[in-house]
Amino acid sequence: YKDITYSGILNNNTNVNKLNEFNLSLANYKDNVEDYGAIVKMKGQDTNLELYQEDKDSIVYYGKDMLYNADGTTNLSRIEDVLGTQKTYEGEFGISAHPDSFDDYGFDSYHTDVKRGVVIKKSNNGLFPISSQKMRSYFKDLFRNNTILQVNGKYDQYTDFYYLNIKFLNGDVEDFVTWVYSDRNNGWLGRLKFNPEDMCRLNGDFISFKNGEIYLHNQPIYNTFYGVNS
Repeated sequence: YKDITYSGILNNNTNVNKLNEFNLSLANYKDNVEDYGAIVKMKGQDTNLELYQEDKDSIVYYGKDMLYNADGTTNLSRIEDVLGTQKTYEGEFGISAHPDSFDDYGFDSYHTDVKRGVVIKKSNNGLFPISSQKMRSYFKDLFRNNTILQVNGKYDQYTDFYYLNIKFLNGDVEDFVTWVYSDRNNGWLGRLKFNPEDMCRLNGDFISFKNGEIYLHNQPIYNTFYGVNS
């Protein structure tokens, strides 16, 4: 649950498909730091691999040119270290157990760390807890004092907002909150009265799902979600 490996190559030009072959004699695995917990999410970023473990965000360097040879050969025996050094980001932050809180756009990404009661933004400058922008106590109390059922975060490229929907148990009552964060405005703008089952962006549009139906956002009718005016 904390280690990663890779298979043989897929080369359409030579009809070579070794995606189901894993040869550990090539040392084609990476033993990541166990103290950081399970790998909850992985994402390719440029020529590297980003790892989001329960208690730490990190990056693993790898050499793509070693996995695919221009002449079409499949000889990987000379590759000794494709999965290279694991470099951790500064800060005691991970992604806990909520990969759905993660989304990225451009050079930035966002996710929550429920165990530490924060919301994180990753940029070229590293990790920054955006929950500290006048919301530090709020998120710490929300994540500590309630049973978190689901955390869903998505970035809307039309408005440049990060929407964060959190479903939780307040005592025995299921409740939710949906917050809006704007990096351009350097803070949290407020809450919205919609509780989606899921969210995504598609070709510049922002879409959410409720009761199995699809809803298109950023329309001229404001403050109306799923046919209900708020």
